[in-house]
Amino acid sequence: MLALAIATFASLASAQRVVLVRPADTDPVLFEAFNRLNAELRLHDFEVTIVDTTADTRSPDTLEEAAKRADALASISFASTRR
Repeated sequence: MLALAIATFASLASAQRVVLVRPADTDPVLFEAFNRLNAELRLHDFEVTIVDTTADTRSPDTLEEAAKRADALASISFASTRR
């Protein structure tokens, strides 16, 4: 009975997948935030799928589609408001 409980718990404890959009290398602040979040997610046992940025990556519809394609819990993209 204990083995069944452990096996059931192990299947529930599987890692959740998150899509993380890699920002362009031209913005060091965004790239640093990306690296830190990537490390933090992995530290907390998330499975991180990284995709490269495109012109429309910031659109909510595109982020939703990226999460669906990767069978992920969420997708995250960084954007700067600095001008």
